Amino acid sequence: GARPGCATVSALRGEGLEALLGQLAARLSLGARRVKLRFAAGDKRGIARVYSGGRVLSHDVEDGDVLLEAELPERALERYRDELA
Repeated sequence: GARPGCATVSALRGEGLEALLGQLAARLSLGARRVKLRFAAGDKRGIARVYSGGRVLSHDVEDGDVLLEAELPERALERYRDELA
């Protein structure tokens, strides 16, 4: 049998691909989480990172700050801990 954490895939028949993809997604933490972020309006680099690394659901400006609601991969959330609203 296969070792724990391993996936057996048949290159000929394609069997086991779903299990492999599931394991890869779990290991890479590809699950998205909806978050609200607050950036200083001048933080164009930080705002651009959210747009390039996730899915922005809303973009508002309030009191000189940019408020974003976005879906981001779980693995990227640590990068935005200071901006979490």
